[in-house]
Amino acid sequence: MDNLVLIFKTWLLGLLLLLVLQYVVFLYGYRKKRIDVIDVFWGLSFIVISCFYGAINLSNLNIATELAFLCITIWGLRLVSHIFVRFKSSNIQDQRYTDITKSFINKPIVLYIRVFAVQAFLASMVTIVFLASTLSSKHNSSLLVVGIFAWLFGFIFESISDSQLKKHVALHPGELMKTGLWKYSRHPNYFGELVQWWAIWLMLSGGKFAIIGLVGPLSISILILFVSGIPPLEKHMANKKGWQEYKKSTSMIVPRL
Repeated sequence: MDNLVLIFKTWLLGLLLLLVLQYVVFLYGYRKKRIDVIDVFWGLSFIVISCFYGAINLSNLNIATELAFLCITIWGLRLVSHIFVRFKSSNIQDQRYTDITKSFINKPIVLYIRVFAVQAFLASMVTIVFLASTLSSKHNSSLLVVGIFAWLFGFIFESISDSQLKKHVALHPGELMKTGLWKYSRHPNYFGELVQWWAIWLMLSGGKFAIIGLVGPLSISILILFVSGIPPLEKHMANKKGWQEYKKSTSMIVPRL
């Protein structure tokens, strides 16, 4: 029971830290009328909160937590860089955020809570996988090795998927992406991302609180599969020519030859 209380208190401190970070992002986004800037800071949130968890539990860190932190940092920085380029290339806010916030855009407090605070909460839930590992000095070398290779696979898969999509959008704006890895999955980038987070949990699953750490990959899986990842994207894609045929012949997320 004491361990659960400790985990909750530490998680709450991490959440408060992210709420402060997101408030700063909110002030910038609201002033510039670019609420979509929040996407740029999604990856950074994971790095910040993981640094915090590691710093306050420094004595428990081991090779598994150190490598997991490195993986989270690499994933986060790549995502920040990828989204920042897209953000800077346009002077117009992402239409998704215009649609989401149109009913409360003139209510800054509501806007902060419903968009920025929610993202802080979600990031804190996903990083419970790292928090749980910092409260125990135990690790399993075999699971660590398997997890590292799985993470590398997911990272490469996501990176290639994003690169292919970026080139396609530049050459064929408005058209469905159905080549490369997108031929085998409608969302190969999301598949790669999920593999990475489950791999991070596997790397850390030799610790004492691995069961609690499951909250992390489960949270990102639910978020991508059922909430803000695939559902709104597929709704948007449904208006494109050839979508129904592509949907019927291509796996939603797990690549299928």
